[in-house]
Amino acid sequence: KKNKTIDFIAKVICLLLAFFLWYYAVSVDTVNYEEEFAEIPVEIVNKSEYAILSGDGITVDVTVSGNRGAVQKLKNSDIRAYVDVSNVTEAGEKLFDIQFKLPSGVTLEKTSVGAVTVYLDNKASKSVSVEAQPFNYSMSSEYTLNISKIPDIVITGPEQIVNKVARAELPVDLNGESLTRGRKYRGKL
Repeated sequence: KKNKTIDFIAKVICLLLAFFLWYYAVSVDTVNYEEEFAEIPVEIVNKSEYAILSGDGITVDVTVSGNRGAVQKLKNSDIRAYVDVSNVTEAGEKLFDIQFKLPSGVTLEKTSVGAVTVYLDNKASKSVSVEAQPFNYSMSSEYTLNISKIPDIVITGPEQIVNKVARAELPVDLNGESLTRGRKYRGKL
């Protein structure tokens, strides 16, 4: 009688273990699961000869599928979206298909955008003068404002934009101070 009770308990435990094993296999490992990831940045790669005028900073929403365990572990940073511009032979506006690199076990189901228009221009460099632009200050009439010469800088970027730049300006906000002596200032051009 004691052996029959132990035998019955062992069968119930085995049945429960089999149920949980079946449930795990069905819900986690074998079911094809989909999830959407929003605002994946589209990177522009192989642009060494050209500068990007427009098309940079675009994002795409993607839906991926795979087994539940693999998909639930994914983060936005695990999905790489990029446009390869290495085959471009001349500057201008071009349409490129977005390519994706996904972790193994995960496949791409759909995307919000399939292609991106990128405007490429030749790279150019140019030396430009820097002018300080002081503002928000007061000064007695017995003083004169004399600004030291600021060294020229070299700018690099798309030829179309670089050619339009005549000078760089350094805005100097003196915070309402009354100027009575010289001072040094650092800021963004």
